[in-house]
Amino acid sequence: MNAPTRLFRSLPAGLEARWKAFFPAAQAAVVIVAVSIVSGLAFNALRPEPLPLFPTAPNGETTFSDFATLDSHLALPGTILLDARDEVLFSLGRIPGAANVPPETLSDPDLAESFSSSIPKDALVIVYCSEPLCPLADGLAVFLRERGRGRVMVFSPGFEGWLGEGRTPEE
Repeated sequence: MNAPTRLFRSLPAGLEARWKAFFPAAQAAVVIVAVSIVSGLAFNALRPEPLPLFPTAPNGETTFSDFATLDSHLALPGTILLDARDEVLFSLGRIPGAANVPPETLSDPDLAESFSSSIPKDALVIVYCSEPLCPLADGLAVFLRERGRGRVMVFSPGFEGWLGEGRTPEE
């Protein structure tokens, strides 16, 4: 006796008929989902540049999330802390000591080059955004790395993480 038959026999009479009608539909749904996942993975693998299955930090292990690391890096002389959020959010509060590099800075070629040349090549640069899923910090980090500026790291918790730890913002 197979598992569904044993299951059907243990159900009350009214539920048995419903389960027998539902079971084939559930099996079909599971098969459709499985085929969709396998197809999606196969098509992704065949792309010239496959999409990553799991997010990774750009250029290796350059993202960190613990506050002890942030504190120790900020204590080093010459560390530069950059806020990648727009000017309005920056003006409402920021991690103390941060300078603002709004997204518009990178879209203007003259401003972008002027900004990147102001960062010493050997400086430790820490970039953050609003929260972990905000792409602006990663974009700014990639921009700086492409121009050979500093050792660039992304503080992934961002400003919301700073506040969530009960730390005081600079206004």
